[in-house]
Amino acid sequence: ARIMSLVTLDGDGFGQTGSIVEAIRYAVNQGAGVINLSLAGYEFDPALDEMIQRANDAGVVVVAATGNTNASIAGFDIDRRPVYPVCMDGKQNAVLGVGGTDTLDQKSPYANYGQRCTDISAPAQEFFAARPSYARTTNGIVYEELSTSTPGYLNGMTGTSLAAPLVSGVASLIKSVRPDATPAQIKSYIIYNSDRIEENLTLAQR
Repeated sequence: ARIMSLVTLDGDGFGQTGSIVEAIRYAVNQGAGVINLSLAGYEFDPALDEMIQRANDAGVVVVAATGNTNASIAGFDIDRRPVYPVCMDGKQNAVLGVGGTDTLDQKSPYANYGQRCTDISAPAQEFFAARPSYARTTNGIVYEELSTSTPGYLNGMTGTSLAAPLVSGVASLIKSVRPDATPAQIKSYIIYNSDRIEENLTLAQR
């Protein structure tokens, strides 16, 4: 697999949906097979929804994180308060929604949940990863060389934004051996070959 890294948010994790729309359009036009969206917001944007549907129609698997909340409230039900783009499924389940699990293979305490938008969960806790720095700009003028992110490596990283790329990687592996598989088929392969966890929880909490 080859990775196409398209930056749509700044070093502090903020940005506009218009940039995300353009990145998805570019990825589809360049022949991407899987698009990972490790980001979440609370306002619906019809342009982003349309672009995700277009990507799905073009045979691209779109994977998105369910988002995180303060661990003290154990995440929230995104069936009641939708998060985007993970809840931009339209009528064809165009997005493979990924929640997070902890080191005991149980739901991460901060991970959002909900049956409509969450399709699967993946490890999302205690990661060791690279942490880049970005120049911060206003109207194209650099006013601070480094953001609040410190370059180097960091351990103990958590979040559904880390879980989603694991699922995107699995989708990419499947697509490498089944290039003609549709997004719906690839999603089914992933979901129905996964382990069932937390059977003792209520449906709303899974």
